[in-house]
Amino acid sequence: MNPYRRCAQALLAAVAIALFGLSAGSTVAHAADPPISPSAPVTLTLSSLRPAPAPNVPIKPALPNPMRRPGQAPIIAAGPVYGPSYYYVQGADTIDGIAYNLGIETGALMAANGMTWPGSMVPGYLLRVPGPDGSLPPWATAEPQADGTLAVIPRKDVVARLTPAARAAGPDSPYYNKTWVTYYGRPGISLMGIIGDYSAADIMPQIKAKAAEYDDANGPKLGVQPAVHLVWGMATVDPQPDNSHLGYLTEAEVMPYIEEGLKAGVDVILDSQIANLSPTASISPALPYLKYPNVHLAIDPEFAVVHQGQYVPGNPIGYITADQVNDVERHMAEYMRANGIKGKRVLMVHQFQSNMILDKDKLDASFPEVELTLSVDGFGNPYVKTSKYNALVDANTPFTSFKLFYGWDKPLMTPSEALGVDGTEHTDFIEITPNMIQYQ
Repeated sequence: MNPYRRCAQALLAAVAIALFGLSAGSTVAHAADPPISPSAPVTLTLSSLRPAPAPNVPIKPALPNPMRRPGQAPIIAAGPVYGPSYYYVQGADTIDGIAYNLGIETGALMAANGMTWPGSMVPGYLLRVPGPDGSLPPWATAEPQADGTLAVIPRKDVVARLTPAARAAGPDSPYYNKTWVTYYGRPGISLMGIIGDYSAADIMPQIKAKAAEYDDANGPKLGVQPAVHLVWGMATVDPQPDNSHLGYLTEAEVMPYIEEGLKAGVDVILDSQIANLSPTASISPALPYLKYPNVHLAIDPEFAVVHQGQYVPGNPIGYITADQVNDVERHMAEYMRANGIKGKRVLMVHQFQSNMILDKDKLDASFPEVELTLSVDGFGNPYVKTSKYNALVDANTPFTSFKLFYGWDKPLMTPSEALGVDGTEHTDFIEITPNMIQYQ
């Protein structure tokens, strides 16, 4: 050691002894730590957010706050970062300044929080801080308490965020302990979705591979059910001989998907775009396919011809009433009872605007044979899609579906984002866990 530095340290020690009466073996007394209480809230004191020690002082990791549950990541105010942590954003903070103080790259901090632009961060955010190995703490929020502490509130898991009906679904429900993942489209028409790019046999391994991604994302409590979603009754500009404006797939076109699906464990949804018929009339020709245990139905009000003077389906956008949806459910249930078809089947209703299902509060989800599912469609960026989904479904929705669009959604949401496990722009989360994810 430099002799001048040794002398200086000795002089400082002598002054300390003279002023405070400290012996060489003394330690500075600290206030007693609060007792650990299993029922106490998970908190970290705001006053504990201190800057890093000076560079010439040995750096030691802080002891866990005694009020923090074992294993919960701490809130930190500055680097170095020893493991997955949180940072509580305050008034003048910038993402660059936070990253600098923590000693990590700005890009890494933004990526950890699903941020694509710095302006999406606001005071009150609880940023996730990656550990040295890149590991991240769970998503959480921070709520300031009256006593000056921060309560760390972990985000609910996939199952806890399901609708009450979905959580209560029994073994006879298609949704029992499952997330559905579907590929949508019309055979032979690529523009209408991924189904158009593959044969019935070739699409099966494709959808099963996509479903496996969701099995990784939806947690250990849920499995997956892959499905193919056929635009069975397609709205057409041509009125067709019966003036229905619907072009139906033939039995020869449908059966390969049903048969390949039965072999591969893949279900099939037959979708009618309604057009110039009533919803019940448009879907009724599909009822005989319900004898196959892997077949379900859907109706799409976008193309319902319901406006005065309308000649082309979809222009303007159509709608359906709750009474019409209930009538379709009733016909499904009665057909299944009359033909001895056991179990439950999905009836999906598409929407991407709040006025596409009128009198939504009158929807009847009590038919024991039918699992009514409301889908939220529409392409856009993650913020637009997330906001729309959260606005159109709630805890009163029986079952929910969320559609993603290849080539139209930019960027395409990941499985974890689509299920609300991860957020985009930090706080843009899917709130109600979808029971089904569709890809078009």
